[in-house]
Amino acid sequence: MNTNASTTTIDRKDIIGVTKKRSHRTFVTNRKR
Repeated sequence: MNTNASTTTIDRKDIIGVTKKRSHRTFVTNRKR
């Protein structure tokens, strides 16, 4: 159970990181325009 919980937490963190990176990239692209 503990292993599954930790894995889920890591997955959530990764998803959040990807989302932040994507939004940041979009922000930079919009600023260049």
